[in-house]
Amino acid sequence: MSPYLDLYNTNEHGLIARDFICNDAGSVLNDYLCYNAHIDKAKGLGTTHVLIGENEEIYNKIIIGFFVLRNTSFVTDRENGKLIGEPALEISEFAVHKVFERQHMGTKMISAIITMAKDFNSKFSGIKYLVLCAVPDAIEFYEKLNFKRLDNYGHIPTEQWSQDCTPMYMIIHET
Repeated sequence: MSPYLDLYNTNEHGLIARDFICNDAGSVLNDYLCYNAHIDKAKGLGTTHVLIGENEEIYNKIIIGFFVLRNTSFVTDRENGKLIGEPALEISEFAVHKVFERQHMGTKMISAIITMAKDFNSKFSGIKYLVLCAVPDAIEFYEKLNFKRLDNYGHIPTEQWSQDCTPMYMIIHET
């Protein structure tokens, strides 16, 4: 069976979440599924999506990767000194199980996110940008997928733990 996306549910995915291991320094992302995904969902801070793989021979599931989406603003400075916020969808967490790295699973997840953002934009609410804060080892990966560094173009809100990350963006809806 081909891998499929599912909304993270502690009851359904909690046991297999314990087996998730990525090459994240400090295991922040390894622990996210077990300890924070359900809390962030309950607080309205983000919705976790998991890419599930199944081994039909032994009826076993594994989390190949996951990402967390939430709404945010992409803030740009205007010449008159005013800040302008434009609608954005943020990938606040993104990880691939270390066994599946370099097998295009991250690319497939980003492709799914772009499709979801465009679908959401056309049906429910405006989304002009897809934004994220990339850890140093992932910048090249995102640039290959057409994300650009924010540099002086604009700002996105960041959390304390992500201060060493590089803010990046992709335009989802051209005007």
